[in-house]
Amino acid sequence: MPAPLISIENRPGYSAINNTLHAIAICTDGVLSNVQKLSAKALEQQDIPSGDSFPVMSALRFLRLVDEQGYKTEAFVELAHATGDERQEKLKSIIKKAYSEVFSRLEDIATANPQQFREAFKDFAYPNLHGKMITLFKGLCREAGLLSDEGQTRQTPDTQHIDTRTPLMQVSSTNVLEGYEAMPEPLSASLNGHISVRDYAMIEGLLDAIEVLRQLPNSPKWTEANRPSWLKAIAINVNLLQTMLEGKE
Repeated sequence: MPAPLISIENRPGYSAINNTLHAIAICTDGVLSNVQKLSAKALEQQDIPSGDSFPVMSALRFLRLVDEQGYKTEAFVELAHATGDERQEKLKSIIKKAYSEVFSRLEDIATANPQQFREAFKDFAYPNLHGKMITLFKGLCREAGLLSDEGQTRQTPDTQHIDTRTPLMQVSSTNVLEGYEAMPEPLSASLNGHISVRDYAMIEGLLDAIEVLRQLPNSPKWTEANRPSWLKAIAINVNLLQTMLEGKE
């Protein structure tokens, strides 16, 4: 007897936040704004990596922006028609409704620690993906203004703010698969050449970037000629991740 299907409400999205926000953007203001039915293939044609296109569709379903068949919901249409502060408020409402169970378990998402986030997500399906689900949730909350970017900047002894966010390399299917060789060295704001603050949002972002890279060899466009630049991209991200995890002073 086949296992029962897991309801949408019990499987939050786990796609990379940058791909999820890109999908929402192109469906509200971009080339897919007039398309009524979305699909993983349509997202891949708009630079969503093939390894993340299905997870992005799953995230959109959980947010109730598309239905089970992929058709845009009224909430998605209303989001597309809103602008400025109104759009952010609508996104905030969408997130609160979709993640109502999580919000009910967290007294304050701004002060919740990692263990409290894990507890809030513990009853959802696919425990091995809970970490990614939490990462996406936090990213969506930041985009909607429900969670500030506090911790992304720090003060030096002379009180000047330095942005410690490292611009992740673009790891979509276009740059590596077209033989992109000029991989930029990662930049990081530091004192005396060392990272002095652990940026957990950055760590989560690096993990997402590495996962996208891991999926690239599965692309139909992949050839062995891509491997040197692919390996370099992985090495840069892994080395930076190791530095962040060690919290070197």
